[in-house]
Amino acid sequence: MSQRVFFAGSREEAGHHAAPLTDRMHVALASPADILTAAKPGDLVVFYSEHFDRFRDACRKLRENNVATLYM
Repeated sequence: MSQRVFFAGSREEAGHHAAPLTDRMHVALASPADILTAAKPGDLVVFYSEHFDRFRDACRKLRENNVATLYM
């Protein structure tokens, strides 16, 4: 199974945070809700903030589903 990297947030809010990664590798920018339905164990989800409930909630659910998370 292929591992994927997601970056949580819209292009407008997170694009500049994700740029160092997207310039070097394939990273899917997506909403936390979309990531929750797409991410599988072995994938990585990068977050730029834990301030918003939608990010904190997604991070918790992803960890419960054995999906790696990282705050950038």
